[in-house]
Amino acid sequence: MTEGAPPTTPTPTRRRTVQGQGHDLRRVLRATTLSSLIGVGLLSLGCATYELSVPQPLPAGAREDKIGGGLPVTRLSLEGMKLWLRSLDETYPHETAPTPSFMVWLAFEPANLGYSFNPMKVTVRTPEGIVLRPRAYTHPKQGVRSTEDRAYSLPKGPSAGFFLAFDTVVTSAGVSLTIDGVAKGGQPVVVPTLPLARHRIKEYRGVSDTMQLNRPPELE
Repeated sequence: MTEGAPPTTPTPTRRRTVQGQGHDLRRVLRATTLSSLIGVGLLSLGCATYELSVPQPLPAGAREDKIGGGLPVTRLSLEGMKLWLRSLDETYPHETAPTPSFMVWLAFEPANLGYSFNPMKVTVRTPEGIVLRPRAYTHPKQGVRSTEDRAYSLPKGPSAGFFLAFDTVVTSAGVSLTIDGVAKGGQPVVVPTLPLARHRIKEYRGVSDTMQLNRPPELE
C-alpha cells in the first residue's frame, strides 16, 4: 500500500474492473480496507496463477508493489515523482490462447506541478533490435484511442493512468521497455530502461474489492 493513502470502504463483494476509460489513481491507491486485510486469512476465495511480462531484473529505485487492494505492480521512485506500471498480457495455464500483444499501464504521482508525459516517446526494443513506438494509447481522462505525438501536463498527486499498446509480443528474454517522454519543466526525467521477461504470479483473491486492469478494447 502506498504511503499516505488512507483507506476507504468500498463494497466488499465486488471486484473493481478498470478498462479503457481513465480512472483516478487516488481511488485505486486507497482501496485497501479491513475486508481486504482479513480476506486472505479468513475469507479467501482462492488464488489465481498466471504469467505476465514484468521488469526483470529490477533497476535501482524500483520495487514490486501492490495497489487497489492487492494488484501486483512495479513501482519506480523518480526525480520528484512515483511511477507505477503493469503489463496487460496475461496468460493462464488452463487456457490455450497465444500470448497477447504487449500492452502496458503507466500511472504517475508527481510531488509538484510542472511534470508532463508524452506517451508516443515510450518505446519497446525487440530481441532483433527493432525499436517500436506505441501503436496507440488512451489518455486517462479522454478514454479514447489516440496516436497524437504530444505531451500532457500531469497534475500534482496520484491522478493519471495511460494505457499503451505495441505491435509485439513478449515471449522470451531480450525485450526491453524505455519510458521516455517524462519531463519536468521541459527537461527530461530519466527513467531506467526496463528489461522484460515472462514471470509466473500467484495472486491471492478474497472477497475484498481488488482492482483488476483489463485491456481497453479500443486499443485492440
